[in-house]
Amino acid sequence: MVHPRYWQCDGMNDCSGGEDEVNCPGCSSDQFTCNNGWCIPGYWQCDNFNDCLGGEDELNCPSTGCSSDQFTCNSGWCIPGYWQCDGMNDCSGGEDEVNCPSCSSDQFTCNSGWCIPGYWQCDGMDDCYGGEDEMNCPSYKRAPKEKWEKLTRKVEQKKKDMRK
Repeated sequence: MVHPRYWQCDGMNDCSGGEDEVNCPGCSSDQFTCNNGWCIPGYWQCDNFNDCLGGEDELNCPSTGCSSDQFTCNSGWCIPGYWQCDGMNDCSGGEDEVNCPSCSSDQFTCNSGWCIPGYWQCDGMDDCYGGEDEMNCPSYKRAPKEKWEKLTRKVEQKKKDMRK
């Protein structure tokens, strides 16, 4: 079978014997070489996104020197300190959700481990991702699905805006 020329030396064996990946030139000086031989732009290295299949482009990155109100991910990426222990993995390895303290007595513990103010429990609005803060309430009334979806979109947009 004949393959397009651009499949040659692309880091993927397209021929059964891998002939399309033999005698290939290495990556140029402005590129990063992934373990599988793929070449990615050098500026993709240490950009907090795994571009190589094994994520090797994000290993051994220099620390950016996060400020005191930020959390330093293992990749060196800085995230706002209040994202630590919020029940959502913001670092690529999830280290911002490891060894989190348990909730205080005036808080409710969501199944994710996230702590919310106790007075949010049974207030008619799902504050935990699974809505467990609104379950088994005296006069149980689940927040409308549309309201929950709107809140979720707002939270996700806020996180995206903060990462810019």
